[in-house]
Amino acid sequence: MMDIDDYQREARRTDILPPDDFTLPLLGLAGEIGNLAAEVKKRERDALGYRGFREEVREELGDLLWYAAALARRCDVDLGQVLADNLHKTEERYVRPPAPPPHVLFDDGLDPAEQLPRQIDITFVESLETDRGAEPVPVVRIYRGEKAVGDPLDDNSDDNDDYRYHDALHLGHMALLGWSPTMRGLLEVKRRSSPDTNRVQDGGRAAVIEEGLAAYVFSVASEHSFFATGDRVPADVIKACRKMTSHLEVAQRSSADWEYAILGGYAMFRALRQHRGGTVRADLGARTLTFTPPSPQPQPAPTLILKPGKVIVFEGLDKAGKSTQRDLLESVVDRNSTSFVHMPSGVADFTRRLYRLLETRPPVGPLARQLAHLSCHSESIDELIDATRRGTLVLDRWWWSTWAYGWYATGGNLGLSETTFRSLIDDVWSDLEADVVFLFLTAHVSDDNNAAGVREGYEALAAAAPDQVVVVPPMSVPDTHAFITEELRRRGLVESGES
Repeated sequence: MMDIDDYQREARRTDILPPDDFTLPLLGLAGEIGNLAAEVKKRERDALGYRGFREEVREELGDLLWYAAALARRCDVDLGQVLADNLHKTEERYVRPPAPPPHVLFDDGLDPAEQLPRQIDITFVESLETDRGAEPVPVVRIYRGEKAVGDPLDDNSDDNDDYRYHDALHLGHMALLGWSPTMRGLLEVKRRSSPDTNRVQDGGRAAVIEEGLAAYVFSVASEHSFFATGDRVPADVIKACRKMTSHLEVAQRSSADWEYAILGGYAMFRALRQHRGGTVRADLGARTLTFTPPSPQPQPAPTLILKPGKVIVFEGLDKAGKSTQRDLLESVVDRNSTSFVHMPSGVADFTRRLYRLLETRPPVGPLARQLAHLSCHSESIDELIDATRRGTLVLDRWWWSTWAYGWYATGGNLGLSETTFRSLIDDVWSDLEADVVFLFLTAHVSDDNNAAGVREGYEALAAAAPDQVVVVPPMSVPDTHAFITEELRRRGLVESGES
């Protein structure tokens, strides 16, 4: 048997390659790997008959080591140290107990007001907010008991990828690494008694690094089923996490610690996604995370049952209260028999994506914008018609918006005749007629979208269909809701016998 350092020294005598040439040793390594692959191929082809495999592999591995020694020599690297370092790295990475062992926490011995809580329950609650975008946006709030922690989060993405639950990943860092500048800030337990610790370990840069790592790992996790199918995290991910935090206290944690933290955080993330909320318990002493699903909430019986096959429309100016009243109506009707749809974002992934694009990067030309809206309408119209067969359809905006904003707001300067533009609209919407249009013409706050001519357009449409339109007078939100529900009853759009 030969010591690897002795081998490296002895191999020098046979190294006739140019001493400053790195290419030939690298090519030699590649060639020997190819030779090894060829030997494996021979054995696969003739598993019983090929008897030279073991001897050939020994020779090719020897040649491989010779080229490795030659390359190490040119890099002024000691092979013995390389092997020792590699063994330490692989043992730390792959030889880990099933559960993380106890470790000393970075804030041990400090006042409890400057310690991460040793055990904490964080509850995640999801809801919809109507003032964040063109359509309702799901957001997540987190609570410690009854107290809200931080600000509500949405995905901040065109893709509904549930990143709003990513505080579960910070809880993973906190419970399994004993480290999370983000959670220290949210829980108000920064170590202010030590200005340097507060500035470096608990400061803005550390928090930004943690947030960046969370986003980076998320991008990888989304391609690996959020680590649901295995108990390993890609080695390059662990390496990046350790490298980005090499100047922070968490550098004391091992690769295995990082893997525990990432896998634990994503186990919670997956559970939260599945249940659309719940409570995560982080135990820093036991280094565990546990999940409790949210308690089933009893659904109140609907107080308003709308007649099937009917179409109810909320139309009018921006910032006039349409969406608020639509949400209030949704809260009191039978959701199983009523479909609520915002137009033109519609019901398809294509229409939602296109509408977001129109809101964030609209085309310069007004005709292009209106044609894009009509393409959303066209893509959704069959599903809207199907919704009337299943029950009641409630629309937040109709084709009237296209006419008021597209024709009247532009003064008819679309590059099309009025007849042509109207015929395009009619071709899409001719098979779906509204039973009532609640028209909101009083904006509560100014909005640039309410250009001159928009109100005039709505008034012209209302004048052409007086029996179909209910102009909603300016009132308080509750009074407006009562006005709308009473009008629905008066028009016979509510099932008799409803409570």
